[in-house]
Amino acid sequence: MLGVVVALAIYWLCFWVVFVLLRGEQVEQLSRYTVYSILIALGILVDFFRASRWLPLRVNDGSKNAAAASMALVQTFTVFAIMVTFFFVLKDMVISRFFLGICLPMIWLGLFAVNRSGADWLSANLFRGSRYQKAVVVAGSEELERMKPWLRRQTQFGIQIVGVVRPDHDSAGADGEFTTLGSLTDLGMILGKTRPTLLIHVSLPKDPDSLTQLHDLCDGCGTRLVIAYDLGHDLARNASFMVEDGTHLMAFRDEPLEAPANRIMKRAVDLTISLLVVTLILPITTLIVWLIQRRQSPGPIFFRQTRSGLHNEQFIIYKYRTMSVDNPDNKRQATKDDERIYPAGRWLRSSSIDELPQFINVLLGEMSVVGPRPHMVEHDSEFESSASQYRVRQLVKPGITGLAQVSGHRGETKSPSDVLARTSADVRYLENWSLQLDIKIILHTAFQILRPPASAC
Repeated sequence: MLGVVVALAIYWLCFWVVFVLLRGEQVEQLSRYTVYSILIALGILVDFFRASRWLPLRVNDGSKNAAAASMALVQTFTVFAIMVTFFFVLKDMVISRFFLGICLPMIWLGLFAVNRSGADWLSANLFRGSRYQKAVVVAGSEELERMKPWLRRQTQFGIQIVGVVRPDHDSAGADGEFTTLGSLTDLGMILGKTRPTLLIHVSLPKDPDSLTQLHDLCDGCGTRLVIAYDLGHDLARNASFMVEDGTHLMAFRDEPLEAPANRIMKRAVDLTISLLVVTLILPITTLIVWLIQRRQSPGPIFFRQTRSGLHNEQFIIYKYRTMSVDNPDNKRQATKDDERIYPAGRWLRSSSIDELPQFINVLLGEMSVVGPRPHMVEHDSEFESSASQYRVRQLVKPGITGLAQVSGHRGETKSPSDVLARTSADVRYLENWSLQLDIKIILHTAFQILRPPASAC
């Protein structure tokens, strides 16, 4: 874990610079600073195992820098979230905030360097000599083209592609990147000549007997056999395999939040943010909204309504009331020039301030900061007729903001195409969730608060 080593080295270097070199003082609470160094290591390890993304960034330098910076930002934010949680739980007043203000940016710089060049450095120094594996690939032209990005990445992990063996009907296939070694009928001779440690067969053999013969041939040559079978390509949809309690399972949708570590991390971020908002921001905004309502529309401060949440479980959502008390139809969607909204309520809605009480729902575990927006129960049946995947949205907790909202699908749902666009964005979020994506959505939402989009109502 090169990132952990670099982060801890930076932490203790900053400690020496701040307290010994600059201040020249003796730190009495050294044990507490040691605890924080452990929290830093824990934060980076949690992010590593959560994302499983220690992969080389095989892109152009500009994209590589941006990706490395983004990954480092997520790792640093994870560390910061764990530290803030520690602050609140133990009410720690010992550690120097000045020290952390210097240390965390330096850790981000160190993690950026590791993310950008760490894999290349490790590959160059770890995979040499006997630790470098030779591999032969069995693939047709179409299969090879599809697998090329994956095969290129394997070189970062000490695997050298010796060449490609073609199926008999594709023995004349040529490729400028990989050497063609011959046809499948010559496989035994090719394995004996090249002596690879790994055979990558890009397809599933036609029958069990063929697979047995292939396995026996590899065993006789001392070669490991790996079947790289893209079932999702054949089925025209995503497919992934897993082992649960000794049983092999196949799923047709990638759901990162099905991993317990990811759910724990997302919940930790939700708790951190919601605690800060509920304790520091909500009391002030509630007073302001109360004063506005007393002048323009006296009545309850909060608006409560039943919504559908995780697994279609119903809950009561909280918002600042932006409509008049004598609203004749609470189930009707708000529109751009809705006559039910009192004057200041329009500003509360366009700036999303009316959504702030939903951090109470986040604190209670009914919602998340980021996720598909929960709709009125009455609208669910109507919307699911327009989008076949509509109910898939309810496989994750609903959110205060979401990918659909920052992608321009905010405000009134006017047509079936609007429902389809929002559902597509929500399902894309479910299948591609990452802490990095959540942070991007949160930052984009903050920008929209300052500059509300035209669709906000």
